[in-house]
Amino acid sequence: MLDLGCGAGIPLTKALADTFDVTGLDISARQIELARRNVPNARFINADIVTHDLPPQSFDAAVASYSLFHIPRAEHEGLFRKLTSWLRPGGLFLANFGIADSEVDYEEDWLGAPMIWSSFDEDRTLTALKKAGFEFLIDRIETEVEDAKSRRWLFILGRR
Repeated sequence: MLDLGCGAGIPLTKALADTFDVTGLDISARQIELARRNVPNARFINADIVTHDLPPQSFDAAVASYSLFHIPRAEHEGLFRKLTSWLRPGGLFLANFGIADSEVDYEEDWLGAPMIWSSFDEDRTLTALKKAGFEFLIDRIETEVEDAKSRRWLFILGRR
């Protein structure tokens, strides 16, 4: 299983690694350092998801939990195609996406680091994922309350 944007590895990567052979990938060297300590039974790669290459058909599944909207949306279609190539036929992809049609919203200090937020609307994201070769088992909008604010996310479970 591939965890895209694994961060410090907790709680998701750790939970996945209890059952699956997990590789976590994150752009932050500090987060990867923490992940290696937090989840010693997983492998980690410090790299940019957009530019990093992995061997074709090397994963049965991938997850991207609250990570892909930190990548400029102009990079999404190419990333989705790469992700499709990394999954074996029938491989699963579980992810969530922002649904605001926002090219790039830059927050200078988010948890001590600069952060971007970028997303297409629901239809454009689903279209790009379909074009990359995913069929949807689940695609729905969910609302979560965080810091007393309602936030809406597109959750998908796709199959290659």
